[in-house]
Amino acid sequence: MIGSAFARSRPMMAGAAFGRSRPMMAGAGRADAAWALTKWWKAHTPDNGLVMRTLSPYEQQPVMPWMKTWPQAAYTKFVRSVPYWGTSFFIVWATVEITDAIDAQESMDHRF
Repeated sequence: MIGSAFARSRPMMAGAAFGRSRPMMAGAGRADAAWALTKWWKAHTPDNGLVMRTLSPYEQQPVMPWMKTWPQAAYTKFVRSVPYWGTSFFIVWATVEITDAIDAQESMDHRF
């Protein structure tokens, strides 16, 4: 009984699976698009009255805004970083001066 029910439903399932694609494959759809895309292209509506403005690649200047603002940005970064590298420079300079003074004093103490 199971085999006969399966045998009866099998042709119907195959027919339902390919029922809609058969007319499209037969040439009932558009000729300029593949049959798989006809349903997707069917919903496409052209843009009515849409104005698109584009800029030519030769007219684009991607670096120019950076070139105009670069001096101000460099100055700002320099001024904001002065406390950090200035403090470091002062600590190194003071360490060198103090150690040189201690070394000179030690040299004077151990003379013959």
